Amino acid sequence: MTKIEDLDPSLSALAAALEKLPGVVIVSAGKIDPDSWWIAFQLDRDPAGRLSEDGWLSLEFITWLVNHDASNDPVALIMDSLPPYLNNPGSTLEFLLKGWDGFDPDELARWIAQIRDEVGFFRGESGDPFYDFGLN
Repeated sequence: MTKIEDLDPSLSALAAALEKLPGVVIVSAGKIDPDSWWIAFQLDRDPAGRLSEDGWLSLEFITWLVNHDASNDPVALIMDSLPPYLNNPGSTLEFLLKGWDGFDPDELARWIAQIRDEVGFFRGESGDPFYDFGLN
């Protein structure tokens, strides 16, 4: 996988914010042109090779954030895959965040960090996931 320090510096804050979410692994990132960018990530796998529950919960969070909280901004979450029959089936699914029209990836990084810190994603003593909305 890709090291954050190897990415375009304008995408490093977003990559770091994404990697702080449980189960998210940055694959690659780049600039399409000066006003457009993309960052690809995959979800961690558990010891049995299945996509991790933490990764699915983080993907759920990212999907909500992009499709609802940032729905008026020029940013999208897209799934992509290489042809599985030509590669290693079960390992080619990637998720891409794409921004265009000058949308600042640092703004998305701030939203991810702010909501993650305000809401909080935790696992209880039983190991079950929950979000802490400060209602306890």
